[in-house]
Amino acid sequence: MSVCRELAFEKWHGLENDYVIVLETDAERADPAVLARAMCDRHRGVGADGLLLVGEAGDGGVTFRIVNADGSTAELCGNGLRCAAAA
Repeated sequence: MSVCRELAFEKWHGLENDYVIVLETDAERADPAVLARAMCDRHRGVGADGLLLVGEAGDGGVTFRIVNADGSTAELCGNGLRCAAAA
């Protein structure tokens, strides 16, 4: 789990799902799939259903990517979007 030892994060809950939220700039050096598997592991990590990587868009907006706990990329997640928007 050394990939996330010094990484700032928040854990949010949305309608029975939980997510680890990390700023995209803080996670630049990590492989998102490896990071998600490490952080979302419920026995050795923080424990979550997925990882949300939140960043800044060029137009002043916000972007986010969803990585499932198994490291796969999710196309859309309403509960994750709610958490990212509130964060």
